[in-house]
Formats: sequence, C-alpha cells, structure tokens
Amino acid sequence: MTPEDTENNVHAQVYFPKDNVSELEDIKYVINEFRALSNGCDISSIARQLRNANNHIDKLSILIKFMPIFSEANTV
Repeated sequence: MTPEDTENNVHAQVYFPKDNVSELEDIKYVINEFRALSNGCDISSIARQLRNANNHIDKLSILIKFMPIFSEANTV
C-alpha cells in the first residue's frame, strides 16, 4: 500500500488462511467468555499484571483473582 492509497482511504484486503481465521475466532470467543465471567473487568489492568508476572502460577493467580466465582464470598 502506498502513501497515496492511505491518503485516499484505500484499504488493502488482508488474507488469513482458514486455519488462522478459525484460531482467531476461538481466541475472540475465549476473551469474551473471560470478560463475561469476570464481570467486564478492566482487560488492560489484567494484561499489565500478566506482563509483570514472573511465572505461570503467578499468572494463574492473577486470572483467578478477577473471576467472581473464586471470590471469598462464593467459597464454602
């Protein structure tokens, strides 16, 4: 795409192989389900904390913290 195309608002068509499209749809589904389970919490905040986590256990604890089904009010 040339600068003129961008300037004239011409959009290039992007081709994704069928497997990649399916995988992207799956990722989108997982993100939307997580967002629903976490009561629409701030995804940016979760991403920032995950980037700063040092290992998988820390990352898992961050994800669990944002899910209301694991909150203290719901534990037996």
